[in-house]
Amino acid sequence: MPNNLVAFFFFVFGFNTISSQTLNTHPFLDETMVSWHQFSVEETGVHKITKDFLQKLELPVQEIDPRTIRIFGRGGQMLPLKLDDRIETLYENAVIVEGEEDGSFDDEDYILFMAYANDTWNEESETYLNLYHDTAQYYITYGTSFGKRALVLEGTDSPDADAVTNAAYITFLEEDKHNLGSLGRRWFGQRFFDDQQQSFTIETPNVASGTQIDVAARVASDGSETTSFSLTIGNDTNTKSISGISDSSVGSEPNTSFYQIRGMIHLPQNAAESITGKLSYASNGDLSAIGYLDFIIAQYQRDLDGAGGSFMFSLSSQDAAQQLAVASASAETCIWELGGDVVHMPTAGATIFGSDVIVDEDSKFYLSTAYKTPTYRRSTRVLSPSSFLKDISTLPPTTYLLITAEAFREEAELLVSHRKNVAGLSAKVVTVEEIYKAFSTGQQDIAAIRNFVRYLYFSQGKKLKYLCLFGDTSYDYKKRTTDNDMVVPTFHALNSFSLTNSFMSDDFFTMLDENEGMLTSYDHMDIAVGRMVFSNASQARVLVNKVIDYESPTNRGSWNNSFTILSDDADIFRNKDDFSLQVTLDALGDEIVRQKPLMNITKIHSDAYKQIASAGGDRYPEVETALANRLSQGTLVVNYFGHGGEDGLASEFVVDKDMALSLFHPGKYPLFITVTCEFSRFDNHTRPTAGEMLYQNPTGGAIGLISTTRQIFINKGVDYNKILSKHLFSYGSENYTSIAEALRLAKNEFTDANQKRVLFYIGDPALKLHIPKPEIAISKLNGVPIKDVPEADRQFKALDKVTLAGEILGPSRVLQQDFNGTVTLQIFDKEVERSTLGNDQNKTMNFKTLGEQVFEGLATVSNGLFSSTFVIPKDINLNIDKARISFIAFNQDKTESVGGFSDQFDIGGINMAAARDTQGPLINVFLENRSFTNGGKVFDSPMLIVDFEDENGINSSGGLGHDIIATLDNNQADPYVLNAYYSTILDDFTKGTLSYPLNDLELGQHSLTLRAWDTHNNPTTKTIIFTVIDSSEIRIDNVFNSPNPVTNQTIFFVQHNRPRELLDVKISIFTVNGKRIWHSSQYVFSSSYVIDSLQWDATSYSGQKVNKGNYIYTIELISTLSSSKDIYSGKLIVK
Repeated sequence: MPNNLVAFFFFVFGFNTISSQTLNTHPFLDETMVSWHQFSVEETGVHKITKDFLQKLELPVQEIDPRTIRIFGRGGQMLPLKLDDRIETLYENAVIVEGEEDGSFDDEDYILFMAYANDTWNEESETYLNLYHDTAQYYITYGTSFGKRALVLEGTDSPDADAVTNAAYITFLEEDKHNLGSLGRRWFGQRFFDDQQQSFTIETPNVASGTQIDVAARVASDGSETTSFSLTIGNDTNTKSISGISDSSVGSEPNTSFYQIRGMIHLPQNAAESITGKLSYASNGDLSAIGYLDFIIAQYQRDLDGAGGSFMFSLSSQDAAQQLAVASASAETCIWELGGDVVHMPTAGATIFGSDVIVDEDSKFYLSTAYKTPTYRRSTRVLSPSSFLKDISTLPPTTYLLITAEAFREEAELLVSHRKNVAGLSAKVVTVEEIYKAFSTGQQDIAAIRNFVRYLYFSQGKKLKYLCLFGDTSYDYKKRTTDNDMVVPTFHALNSFSLTNSFMSDDFFTMLDENEGMLTSYDHMDIAVGRMVFSNASQARVLVNKVIDYESPTNRGSWNNSFTILSDDADIFRNKDDFSLQVTLDALGDEIVRQKPLMNITKIHSDAYKQIASAGGDRYPEVETALANRLSQGTLVVNYFGHGGEDGLASEFVVDKDMALSLFHPGKYPLFITVTCEFSRFDNHTRPTAGEMLYQNPTGGAIGLISTTRQIFINKGVDYNKILSKHLFSYGSENYTSIAEALRLAKNEFTDANQKRVLFYIGDPALKLHIPKPEIAISKLNGVPIKDVPEADRQFKALDKVTLAGEILGPSRVLQQDFNGTVTLQIFDKEVERSTLGNDQNKTMNFKTLGEQVFEGLATVSNGLFSSTFVIPKDINLNIDKARISFIAFNQDKTESVGGFSDQFDIGGINMAAARDTQGPLINVFLENRSFTNGGKVFDSPMLIVDFEDENGINSSGGLGHDIIATLDNNQADPYVLNAYYSTILDDFTKGTLSYPLNDLELGQHSLTLRAWDTHNNPTTKTIIFTVIDSSEIRIDNVFNSPNPVTNQTIFFVQHNRPRELLDVKISIFTVNGKRIWHSSQYVFSSSYVIDSLQWDATSYSGQKVNKGNYIYTIELISTLSSSKDIYSGKLIVK
């Protein structure tokens, strides 16, 4: 008989036309099913369920009509990744219920069904072992509707002479212990070191006479040099070489193919009852190399003998119609057509029987010679169907679905509540535990999550828009490795060796059409997905608070029309495409400005800055400073293109883990786009990445990342960045999608099957960038309508006093008379021509950047009109060319923003007739707050606050050394340049202020000198003395509550020493007898030294108002950053 291993291992990758989806009601919602019970199996085979077993499961057997008995689940099998036209909820098995015809389950009645443990071949993942779990659970139920039944065919007791008497059988040895590169879903068992050999024995019963046994091993190696494996049985040895790994790979296999499976070494062996052999590994001198065994298999023709044990087999598909002949049949002998719901039984008393079957290349059969017995656990035998499905079916269609673990429900509900109240979304939290219970009989499986999403999507008319996966993931589904922090699993590629072609992807959960699921280039995403990456409840609360903070109108400002590009330098030892990194990113930045001219671009090209050699390698400290300053001022997006890795961006580490954790710009959180390698490879819990740290920073960093989790090619990065920007900035439209939706649209446009899956959105999928909509226009110059001002007079000269009036216009360029609020106006000097320095290459790049900002002011908008007055600083470049004027306006509650720009004015020259001014500005300097007095004490990270006043305004352009600078302890070599932090107060350019965080100052006495200039270049210097005291551990200095006595509610004011930190705050209220009657635990970001947002509404745990009298409160502050806590107690009175 021909060898059938080809058919057994054959893969079908294809694309078919999407057909309509077949949707049935979930069994849990089927009211004809009365009661649910759970049991397990420990072996693959035909299982017999008796009346006694049903009673042990607490089924009321006497009341059951056995025709309604149904069994659901796939046991130890993994759910299919590839979708068909059926929307799978719980898979129903075809069963045989012996004696059901009379409508009662009698003592001699029983149930037969084919059950699977964790030991059957999975073609999609090329393994015999379940990747997700080690259990094999099923549900059994009954009710008033009839269940699915197998078709029983009685065989013949006189088979044909040419009937098939043996079939292809495979037995295996496989363990899953090691993952070579902490990526992909290929796991290996035995490890081999240099010259190590391992013996093995495989039982091979009932080998058909005159046939041979084929033995094969699937192996791999991580050696840098060529290594080899040898498989030896008796005197026969087969050796296969394995090439060394490359920079982009973590392992490799023999360059051979064994029946469609790469990496097999194959050896035939004569028939025997068992096979004993050995596997040897040779490292070829590479002592660090390790060899790995995936599995060993033996395939042979096994007799169809009822006395030889049960087994699964396949047949040659050469003949479609075949007859099987089984010898030594008994009452429990039968053949199940797997997947066909047909069972062949012998005639009563027959010792041999024949059965006619139809065979194709996918046909599988099971010869059962003795029934097996299921098991159960007392604690789980009675099942309560998940109520979340019923809740969903009665609620409005869900548009925002959040999936997390039960342990993080509280934090998830906080985000979902925000989505409902702020965005008006129909939002819902569902836990993986609920999903597994309803879609995979309580067992982890990524396809169960996808199947639920698919069920929800189609059952509610495709209303679902956003999928939020709330929690970290891991390459290790079964949590074999220590400290595994997986919350929600993700899809991992079968390719487990390549850092470019292996990937993890949440896209899997959004590909919901027929024939999708294998993440081919044809699979398209139907909904936007984002993952909020955290490991514990504290981090989860941080991320939720950041979303709420970001979307709070109070944090919107002039930074909402800013975006930043950051490029790697061109390294001489890299390939020629390296230079294109900065060139293509610069061109992309210019294209975004062309498409969205109201946006202001900051270009940070690393190679345009001086490179510094250090003990740790070359560095760009000025790039780090420029980026930190831009983030502190605020920017919507930071788009990085270049080399990188898990520890940071660029070989010079312009962003590293320390920076990611220490950035401080609360409320002004940008989206980071990092087209680089592995910056956010967060599925390896043993190595936290800089990308994760940037995202999890509680007071800075990113609100989200479109980042890479594996390596990406430069040319792909260029293409992806262009397509992504088109959707993110909505070229040609003012209708902006969420960040995740922009990535979905871009990925559906990308063509590469693997590389596009490397891009990942980390963040809330419903989050949108605060991009303002147009239009703002200038209406008057110095009181003259702009249309009446000749072009020759549209010029700003140094020392000119200018008044600009403007209008807030709608899409039709009609004055919005109902718009009231404020507008920020920024004036920029002429564009600047710059060039990179060629630090690591001879090539240089010329590029243009925004000119220096010469003014930023804030004006009132009333009925759509505004006016702003300012003086052009003396320090502008006197050459005449185009100025850029940028506007961004917010209505009174900052729920609406409008932007605009103008390039209709020149700037340059000097007003020689300007009134003379020789008096420097008035300056007041404070630390932390305006109650500070010279000589005062502060903690180590105070906020510098400076107030200015001058009749001609402050020079913030910074020309000719006239910057606003602060020097600490007279350190002239390292001043703080503060120009960009200055802005005027509302409607008065003569007064202004700035705030700047001073971080990690040393203990002891310090001086700080502030120097500033007015627009006429008159300077003023102010020096203060202060003392930094210890704040390494958190300390509560004072607490008071108001009002006290309490009537309806009271607010606690907590003074402490850890400002600008997310603190864990716990409040408890006790009676005077020490009984706790109320408790609250929350995370609070304390922007200053006082927390003033804690309140108690004078109720107990039950919500009832407490009695009048005296009570005791305790407040505990916990600082994660300093690993310290402090507790304060006090009294309050309720009247």
